[in-house]
Parts: sequence; C-alpha cells; structure tokens
Amino acid sequence: MRARLACLLTAALVVGCEEKQPEVKPKVDTTPTGPVENIDPAPPPPAEPTRIGQMPLLRGAPPDGQCSTRVMSTGSRYIMQGDYPMRTITVELGPPSRPFVPTFLDVKGKQSRGDGKEENEWIYIGFTETGAIDSGRRQYFLTGSPPKDVGVVTAEDGEAAKQLALQVMQKCKPS
Repeated sequence: MRARLACLLTAALVVGCEEKQPEVKPKVDTTPTGPVENIDPAPPPPAEPTRIGQMPLLRGAPPDGQCSTRVMSTGSRYIMQGDYPMRTITVELGPPSRPFVPTFLDVKGKQSRGDGKEENEWIYIGFTETGAIDSGRRQYFLTGSPPKDVGVVTAEDGEAAKQLALQVMQKCKPS
C-alpha cells in the first residue's frame, strides 16, 4: 500500500499539481517621443470650374460666314468660317436618301486671351439617319497644351447642333 501511495503522490506532482501563473507582459510606452508622420491622404484640391460651354459654338450660323465645299470619299462636306469668336463649322452630308442628311457636325472655336495664349473649344456630334445623337464629345484647351476639359454632349447640345447643321447646309448649298 505504501508503494501505491508513493506512486499516486509522484503522479500528482508530475501531472499537474503545479499551478500555472498567467503570463504577464511588460507594459510598453506608446507615447510618441518625436514628430508623428501623418498617414492620412491629403484631400484632393478643389476642382477648377470647367471652361466647356464658355464659347457659344452652337449658336446660329454666322450671317457673313465664308463657305467652301470639299468632296470626300464618304460624302460632301460644307465648311463655314466666320463670327467672333472665330468658328470653323464642318458638316458632312450623307446620301440624299437619308431622312436626316448630315452625318456629323464639327465646330471649332478659338479666341485670343490677354496673355498671348489662345483658347480653343471643340464639339463633335455624329448623327443617326433620323437625326438623333449617335456620338459626341466636347473639349477645351489652350493652344499648345493637351485638352484641359473634356465633356459629353447633352440632349440640348444635340438639338442645337441639328439646327446649326441644317443652317450651314442651307447657306453653303451650291446654287
């Protein structure tokens, strides 16, 4: 019996009589001691107001505009220049069987600034056979620099472009 008791006591000591203390981690001081780097991203700069639409490119055809005609493999083009700011208006004509004959309108406007640079604005609108907008784009830039503003064409632009294309066709049509 004595051997058995000694065996039990030995087993109890080996297996788990010892209490484990929870591990205590030393406290670390997290107070910054020097300059702190700001890792938050800087807010974006405020957007500059767009210059698109500042030139009235889609107003009526200039009454004293100069017309020329160019025959292309895709059809005829009427080109009208005049007005202030100076506009070059190009209308390409599709086949006369189209319900809406113009296939596209391209208007480029330019005017001088006081600092020796030139402002340029451009609008292109492609038309479907029925006169709906097929494609379109607007841009503004200073001469010698890439486009600063690029925009889409609105439904209002499309209606004004249709009217302008028809006016140029009427004024530039050979007699």
